[in-house]
Amino acid sequence: MEERETVTTVEAGKMLDVSPSTISRMVKAGDLAGYKLNPHRRNSPLRIFLDTVDRILEARRTLE
Repeated sequence: MEERETVTTVEAGKMLDVSPSTISRMVKAGDLAGYKLNPHRRNSPLRIFLDTVDRILEARRTLE
């Protein structure tokens, strides 16, 4: 099974030019795929799958 590359909310935010809290909201809304490092902790850091960030960047390029 191939492991998917991930980035932090800060890294994803920089790539998409939005804040880390916006990235968290996008994950919650289902616009980005990611997971909590420790799902049992309320404020556990998120890891965002890079391919979902790339999908949004590609969609933005096609709209330009």
